[in-house]
Amino acid sequence: MGKEVNPTNPSKLVERGRRNNYRPAAPVSIQISAVFCVVSNYSGGKPDLHFHYPLDIIISRMLLKLPIEIIHITLEYLERADLNSLCRVSKYFYSVTVPFLYKSVTLKTDEEDEDFDDWRNVDAILQAPTHPIDPLIHLRTIEIRSRARVAIGCFHRDPYLVSESDSESDSESDSESDSESDSKSDSESEDVPKSIPRADRRKYGHLSYPINTLLQIIARCMTDKLESFIWDLGMCVPEELLGSSGLLLQKQKKLKSISLRTGGSCRDECEEISLSRFRYLENISWPKIDNWGHITELCSALEHNSSHLIRLDVGVSNWYLKPLNYMKWFFANEIAKISDRKPGIVFPTLQYLCLTNMDFLSTHEKLSSTFSFGSLRSLSLCLCKGWEELLHSIRDSGSTISLKSLLIESDPYMDNTESALALSSFLGAFEGLEELYVSVVSFSNPLSIWDSALCHKRSLRRLVYQQLSHDSEPLGDPVMAFTPSEVEKLSADVSQNPLAGLNLEFLGICCNDFDILKALLSSPNIRESIRVLHLRVPGWRFDDWDDSLVPHHWSHVPSSLCSFMSWAFGPEGPPFLHVIGHFYESPSGSLREDTFFCRDTETKECYGYSGFQYIQSTSGYLRSYCDAFGAFRSTID
Repeated sequence: MGKEVNPTNPSKLVERGRRNNYRPAAPVSIQISAVFCVVSNYSGGKPDLHFHYPLDIIISRMLLKLPIEIIHITLEYLERADLNSLCRVSKYFYSVTVPFLYKSVTLKTDEEDEDFDDWRNVDAILQAPTHPIDPLIHLRTIEIRSRARVAIGCFHRDPYLVSESDSESDSESDSESDSESDSKSDSESEDVPKSIPRADRRKYGHLSYPINTLLQIIARCMTDKLESFIWDLGMCVPEELLGSSGLLLQKQKKLKSISLRTGGSCRDECEEISLSRFRYLENISWPKIDNWGHITELCSALEHNSSHLIRLDVGVSNWYLKPLNYMKWFFANEIAKISDRKPGIVFPTLQYLCLTNMDFLSTHEKLSSTFSFGSLRSLSLCLCKGWEELLHSIRDSGSTISLKSLLIESDPYMDNTESALALSSFLGAFEGLEELYVSVVSFSNPLSIWDSALCHKRSLRRLVYQQLSHDSEPLGDPVMAFTPSEVEKLSADVSQNPLAGLNLEFLGICCNDFDILKALLSSPNIRESIRVLHLRVPGWRFDDWDDSLVPHHWSHVPSSLCSFMSWAFGPEGPPFLHVIGHFYESPSGSLREDTFFCRDTETKECYGYSGFQYIQSTSGYLRSYCDAFGAFRSTID
C-alpha cells in the first residue's frame, strides 16, 4: 500500500529532505510538487499516483532530470504497480526502483473464503532472479496473512491433514523439488544458508506450502537486515520460524518489529516461541496470547528490550473454551513485576501502549509507575478488568500526562455506573488529547463524558463514542441512554450538547436520532470542522429498515438515512463534510460491513436522493481515518 501525499502540499517530503541535509539548486518543495503534478496529470488527476500513460514520456521529460535524492523520496510514495512499471523502463530505473519494490513482501491468499485459504501462487516471489543481484536482499518487512477466518482452530487440529502415507509421498516429492531449488539458490547466493528448515506436511497440513515459501524467502534475505516480521494467520507460529533454533534467530537477530496474531484456538500443542533473544525490538505486538509459557517468554523479551521499546500491543485471548481469568491477572502481574527487577521507569521510550483482556485490580498502582506517561502518546485499554482503578492511579501518581490518543473499551459484563465517572475524572486531569475513542455500556449517560471532553476542545479532532447493551449487541443503543427530556432538549437546543463546543473533523457515534444529529451538525464549531461522520448503528435498528432496499449486494440503506445524507451534503448541511459512513450488520450478525458515501454535486440522483454517491471502502481518503473507523472492531469481529 503506497503512502498518500497531497501533490500540492508536499510538506512531509520537504521536511524529510531537510532532515537528510539535502540542498538542491531549486527549492525541494518546487521540485517535489513538479513531480507529483506531472504524475497526477498523466494519471488523470487522481491522487493515488497510478500511471495510466507510457512511463517513458514522464521519465524523459521530468524524472531523468531530477536529482537522485528527489527520485528516492518520490518512489517511497508510489504504489507497487507503479514501481513495477518503473523497473521495466530502463536498466537505470531498474537499479533505482528495485530496492523500493522489494522493501516489503506480503504473502496472502488469492481468494477470500471464510473456511479455506487458497495459497496458490504464493511462491511467485521466489521466481525473482538472483543474478546479477538477488532483489530479496532489499527486503526489510515480511508479512504472511490469511483472509479466511480461523474456524477450525490451529493447524495442530486441522481435519484436512493428509494421511501419513500420502504425507510421506508428498514430503518426498516436496523435498526433491525444494532440494533442487535450494541447491540452485546456494550456487547463486552466498547469503543463503546451506540448510533451510522445512515445515513437515504431516504436522502443518496444507499450510506447510506457504510456511516453506516463507522460510525460503527469509533464507534469501541479507543477514540482520530484516526489520519487521508479521505473522497474521491466527494460529501458532512454527518452531522452524520463531523457535529457539528457528530461521529468524539464525539470520535476523536484529529485528526491530515483531507482530504476531496467534489466536486462542490451540489448546494442546502450542509451538515453542523464542522472543527473549531478540535484543533490538522497538515494536512488539501479540494481542491474543493463551499460553502460560508464551506469557513468560514475552515478558522476558519486554525486560530485555525495555530501554528502547517504542510500541507495545499485548493481551490475553478471549477464546471461550479456555478458563483465562487467572491468566489475565497473571499477565498484568508479570509486566508489573519487571519494575521490581528494574527500579524506576521501566519503559522510558514507550510511546504507544495497548493492553487487551487483562486484570488490573491488584496491579494498577505498580503499573501506573512502570510506564512514563510523559513520553507515552497513545494509551488503549481494551476489555480490561479494573481499567477504572488504573486510570485513577495514573491520575493520582502526579506524573505528567502527555497523551494524544486515548481508547477505552469496557467489558459490558464488568462495566458499572462508576466507569463513566472514572473516565470523566481522568479526562479532566490533563489537556492536549487529539483522539478519544470510548465504548461503554448502554446505561452510561454520555453527557458526563462529553462534558469532560471539553477540557481538550483546543486539540481534540477525532471522537468515537459507542455504547453496547449488556448482551454485547454490536454498536447498540441508538438513543444512548438519554432520557426523553434530554432527547427533546438536544434536538431543540444545540447549546445543551457538549459536543457542539468541539472542533471535530471525525465523529463516530451510535445515534439514529436524526434530529439530534442535525442540530449537532448545525452548531457553528462542528459545522465548520466536520469532515467525516460515522454512524455506528446497524441498519436494521432504523425504524424504516427494509430488506427490499438493496442498493448494493451486501448492504441496506434505510430511506431515513438517505434523506439525512441528502440534507447533510446539501446547502443546509456542513459545507466541508466529505464522507458519511454507515455500519451495516444483518440481524443474524453474519454479515458486517461499512458502507461509505461522499459528497457529489454532479450526480443527480442516488437511490432516489441527490447530493451523494457510494464510494469504495478502499478509498485513499478513508485510509487516513483507518484508526478511527477500526476502533472497537474487537467487539464486533
